[in-house]
Amino acid sequence: MTGRELWTTSQCAEHCGRVKPSTYRYYVKVLDAPGAVARQPGRGGENLHDAAAVREWQANRAGRGRRTDLKRKEAP
Repeated sequence: MTGRELWTTSQCAEHCGRVKPSTYRYYVKVLDAPGAVARQPGRGGENLHDAAAVREWQANRAGRGRRTDLKRKEAP
């Protein structure tokens, strides 16, 4: 393993506003949240994610109420 901090999917979900782990897995699949870099050993091991990448993604994520459906007009 490398020296970077790794979080489980449950820890990532907690960091992203106390959502369920299944919601964080949805974020990975649809909203381009950082995916797993490793997996805990054992049959029931959770995926492990780079904590720094999760923090950066969460900080740059569109906020509540943001109109992501509107596009900026190009300046002439």
